[in-house]
Amino acid sequence: DLNFVTDEDLLRDKHRFIRSKEDDKDKSEANKLAKTIYESLYKEYALADLTLYKLGKIGLRWVTEAEVLRGKGKTICGNKHCQEQGELTQFEVPMAYIEKGEQKSALVQVNLCSECGNKLMYKKLQDKRKEKK
Repeated sequence: DLNFVTDEDLLRDKHRFIRSKEDDKDKSEANKLAKTIYESLYKEYALADLTLYKLGKIGLRWVTEAEVLRGKGKTICGNKHCQEQGELTQFEVPMAYIEKGEQKSALVQVNLCSECGNKLMYKKLQDKRKEKK
């Protein structure tokens, strides 16, 4: 029975959404691979997955080079499932996540069309409406 370790296995272990100086002290090949992948991402804007917006669950990730070249998240709505090209509004979104068992948070920027902006704010607006009742 042979156990193979793939690049994907290594990345799962070493990838960080936001790398720290501490992460860069690890000189292993796996960490070098994770750092290379991280550096190839474009961290000016994030893309949002608003599929579960009514539950207040928003998925976020950095844009890839191919998406940047297409204008996704900059001139095309930053919702993963929307291709609206028009007036976009920039939102600064606090993102909490767990990485390697540690709670972390970061502020990320997302550019959304008005419809997707409403989806992003849906849960907050619903909660405010409930408070007024």
